[in-house]
Amino acid sequence: MTNKEDAIDVEFETVQKDGAQPEKKPTSANIKEDNADNDEQLAVFGKMPNKKKQSGMSLPMFTLVAAVCSVTAFYLAGGHVLFENAQPTIVQPEIQPLLQFQNISTNRLARDGSDVLTIEATIINNDKVARVLPPVIVHIGDDPTKRRMFRINRGETLNPGERLMFTNSLPVGKGNSDKAELTFAE
Repeated sequence: MTNKEDAIDVEFETVQKDGAQPEKKPTSANIKEDNADNDEQLAVFGKMPNKKKQSGMSLPMFTLVAAVCSVTAFYLAGGHVLFENAQPTIVQPEIQPLLQFQNISTNRLARDGSDVLTIEATIINNDKVARVLPPVIVHIGDDPTKRRMFRINRGETLNPGERLMFTNSLPVGKGNSDKAELTFAE
């Protein structure tokens, strides 16, 4: 390495041809005058001529075209699968009733000149806690206008998973149907 004192600056000298004048460096005033004379050069970078003013619809039209293109691209890229099943399918879990009837059977017997319908069924407690049995509603008959309704009051307590078999005899009269439908009173 050399010392800074050993370094020599280079000096440049411009040599002029005989009779030639030194070239002037352009000043900002000269540049403006030159551009005023040559308006056609680089007109792209200059001010736009005051032609017809653009309408205010260019941005909304661009947005609309962009949205249509985006939706079309999404659809073609696999989005059509979403539109094939337009209705959402909600799978509802099958809720088992807390108290449920099983093994319902009926038997018609004649007593004292009238028919008696004997109903046998089993009640199951599907809940996780003990439940008191509500009254049982029995609908007998096929024809809705001639159906007979009976209310059988219960009150037993069933523990979780426990079963209770019961039998009841109801007077139904002659000629009525043996069909019985059991529900719990609410």
